[in-house]
Amino acid sequence: MEVRLFPNSMRPGTGLKPRRESQRPLLPQHARHCPVLEAGSALGFLVYPPLERIESFYVGYQGDGRYQLTYFLNAQSQGEAIFSVALHLPMGSIGVVREQITFMNKQHPVAPETAMALTRTFIVPEDLGTPAGGISLRGATNFQTPSGWDTIYTPVFNMIERPVPPMMVIRVETDWYASPVNLILRKPAGSIHVRPGDPMAHAILVARGLRRPAVDIAPAHARLSRDARKGLADWDQQHARDRNAYKRLARSRHGRVESESSSDP
Repeated sequence: MEVRLFPNSMRPGTGLKPRRESQRPLLPQHARHCPVLEAGSALGFLVYPPLERIESFYVGYQGDGRYQLTYFLNAQSQGEAIFSVALHLPMGSIGVVREQITFMNKQHPVAPETAMALTRTFIVPEDLGTPAGGISLRGATNFQTPSGWDTIYTPVFNMIERPVPPMMVIRVETDWYASPVNLILRKPAGSIHVRPGDPMAHAILVARGLRRPAVDIAPAHARLSRDARKGLADWDQQHARDRNAYKRLARSRHGRVESESSSDP
């Protein structure tokens, strides 16, 4: 299957490309090499923010329809704050979003137009507050899938770093819609720190025909149900004798699940 990637139209060529990654460094050692966790982590592609390696930003909801984004340089440490943009939503969601820029570093002067252009590269001011307190982020890359395939964006699977971005799950028909996708955060508890190497979301490619699969529940007395119960009992006995049975089968090229390593689309 051929999938095309389109960069963030406001900042093409910036940020990491989507990639498949089966490892989560902060998981405990025994969990890091669990085949079912690895297979789950490697499903789909990680999506990254449109940031250069020396950039980062904080974004958060301040209450009463007020949002704030602060842009930093030198993302390896805390970095130097360059500017901050406060965005005030109109009462009743009718009217213009008010913008207030505060420049915080005389050594790195930035024009107001540049500050707002950067802000709109990272977030979508017009879509803030959907849902209440929610934040719309932009990724570095968008997908165009073959006909009949959708892209589902979810929180990053099996990531235990704190704070975890409270990403909402969305499904986009990316076979015809290859425009920028808004990655929606629920109202975060405080500000979220977005850094260039940190994934923002998981992108899963799903055939549209699988949206509503037919479910057939076999009667308990049917032969199919009896065979399934016997197979499960046999597997439980084998697993009791050899606790590594599934891991060995899952990593076998002839097993049901092949081991997946990190890769790009």
